[in-house]
Amino acid sequence: MTERREDTVYFLDSSAVVKRYVEEVGTRWIEDLCDPSRGSAVVLSQITLVEVAAAFASKYRGGVIDEEMYYQLMAGFFYDAQREYLLVPLNQAIVEMAIRLTQHHQLRAYDAVQLASALVVNRLLADRELGLVVFVSADEALIKAAQDEKLLIGNPLTASR
Repeated sequence: MTERREDTVYFLDSSAVVKRYVEEVGTRWIEDLCDPSRGSAVVLSQITLVEVAAAFASKYRGGVIDEEMYYQLMAGFFYDAQREYLLVPLNQAIVEMAIRLTQHHQLRAYDAVQLASALVVNRLLADRELGLVVFVSADEALIKAAQDEKLLIGNPLTASR
């Protein structure tokens, strides 16, 4: 686990982002990390928009949230996505890197895209001597793959203890 600093760049996967909008273990830690007053950059893969929308829809279909809450969550997330998050667009280089990652790690397809996107951001920061990205996820398999790829890690499930 890495210390949170105001000048840190955080890359959040969907398992981390959902915690900002739905009360779960780790929600307070994610809310603090995403607080715009901290001045930290929060980066998401473009594919996270799909994953978070699917997670909210699943919670609605499963009766965890009602229809009103579903629409509030969707509106809040997409509002924040436009104003508070930096989005990494999906492109051919990320797709090719994600394919390679699936050959070296036991990853689901979208998780490989998440990791590839974070690695691209990390490389850009390192090349410009702007520090390194902190990869934030609550998915143990994805965290292990990110650690194997030498990324700094933040896990809202353990940070909250």
